[in-house]
Amino acid sequence: MSRDDQAAACRRFEELELKAANGTPLTTDEQDFARRHEGECEVCGALIAGLVALQYGGADGVAPSADEVTARRVINGALEAVGRAGPSRAGEELAAKATPDRATGGRPRGALRRAGLSAAVAAVTALVVAAVVVQLRGDDPTLLLSGPPPPPKGAAGSDSVVPVLVAGVVRAGRGVVSVGEPLRPSAELSVGAGRAAIRVGADVTVLLSADTTVRLSAKSAGVQSLRLVVGDIAVAVKPRPGAPRFAVRVADARVTVTGTIFSVRNDARGAEVAVLRGALLITAAHRAPEVVTRTRRYVIGTQRAELLDPERERVLRQRARVLDLLQTDRPARLSLRTDPAGATVRVDGTVLGATPLDASIGEGQRDLELQLSNHTPVRERVLLRSAISYDRDFQLARMPPRPAAVPDDGWRALVRAARSKRTARDWRGAARAYRELIRRYPRRGAARTAHVSLGFIQLEHLRRPGFALASFQRYLAGGRGGALAREAAWGRILALGALGRRKAEKRALRRFLARYPRSVYRRRAAGRLRKLTPDSMGRRTK
Repeated sequence: MSRDDQAAACRRFEELELKAANGTPLTTDEQDFARRHEGECEVCGALIAGLVALQYGGADGVAPSADEVTARRVINGALEAVGRAGPSRAGEELAAKATPDRATGGRPRGALRRAGLSAAVAAVTALVVAAVVVQLRGDDPTLLLSGPPPPPKGAAGSDSVVPVLVAGVVRAGRGVVSVGEPLRPSAELSVGAGRAAIRVGADVTVLLSADTTVRLSAKSAGVQSLRLVVGDIAVAVKPRPGAPRFAVRVADARVTVTGTIFSVRNDARGAEVAVLRGALLITAAHRAPEVVTRTRRYVIGTQRAELLDPERERVLRQRARVLDLLQTDRPARLSLRTDPAGATVRVDGTVLGATPLDASIGEGQRDLELQLSNHTPVRERVLLRSAISYDRDFQLARMPPRPAAVPDDGWRALVRAARSKRTARDWRGAARAYRELIRRYPRRGAARTAHVSLGFIQLEHLRRPGFALASFQRYLAGGRGGALAREAAWGRILALGALGRRKAEKRALRRFLARYPRSVYRRRAAGRLRKLTPDSMGRRTK
């Protein structure tokens, strides 16, 4: 096989490993190719052995947190082995370095693919991996975000936990939380009716929703930890070298995540992990591993992963936009206060929180909007610059009161009013009530009936045959099956006669007699028709 063919086969093998790791079933031909290539290619076989060692190389087959440096060491070792010894000896050399005695921990290769091989293969192609591990040991559940070793001691932001958003009621113990002032390692951060966010080092941002309490822990063995006491948090991780390790204590599971944004919720309904970007591997004692891919959630303790419902996914995407604003290398300070307080603050259309609000967001030109019920909204375009504070107070003007709405007594009240006016022989008042009924409730059966009642009032009492004709015709336009169709047809005949439209009146009389031969109006209709019909001498019958 030529060098180009070998490279193409290796690329296809990597693509199939990624596909399988992401939960997509392989076809029979693809499975056969992967098995055959792994057996034939010493480099790919050795790489798989190294990855197995990374994933299951811990004591008793439990995976340690695999950082990016370790992954790169295996990958670079494979490349160096190829260059130094050629393909024939590269596999033996790398496997001897990377695979300990309990490399697989008794676990099948299929579990490795399902459990996140995509992270390691992605390191081959992109050389950028972020991993999160949720690890629960007894009563100490921990969500571990494992990455490469922390920056050298003394590097800026390597250990600090700094608030980057304070909106509404946020406290650290009994003290007040301020943006930019580092929190004590053991501080308890509580959010009431508001929202807050903290930055852990330079690469992790945690957004706390309302009614959420978290407890920080001192950094130990390179791990900065946080306990979710109650509430809901969203976490964003920059997938770049140098990220410190991070931990969230939550529930009985071990979750490995490749990606950047996920959420953890702990309340009366239980503990839940949801993924917006990337994928998670959840393992726990005496349970099979579970892979949770993006837009899926896992309720800890149920051994079941399912699709996020649309509302939960919408909320996660909104939080992701907030995290994008807060997670920046060039922050600008934004401090807003309003009178009255409690105005919703939107930056570039994203709800950041409610006033009073203090935040550290990315610099640049931003669209700022403040909204409070019954007050005139404020909209401005502001230029935020790094290390410069934009500090503003706004006096929100109250909107003028809206005109009081006319009480709606309903269509029954209008029918009663019309009947009362007719009884009192207030024909104009009755006509007004019927017209209002027709205008406000055009789809009601009472409104259709009102056309007939209004037509006879206009014809017999108000002497307005033209308006009466229109009312009768509107009723008839709704179909012949109405309960008052016969009365409307007769009223139309009377209106045509009052208007002097003889030909139209005669046609209407003939149709009426043909359609309603037993009507109480039959004799009057026949007599009127005879008067309008000329005799043999051309004279109308008297």
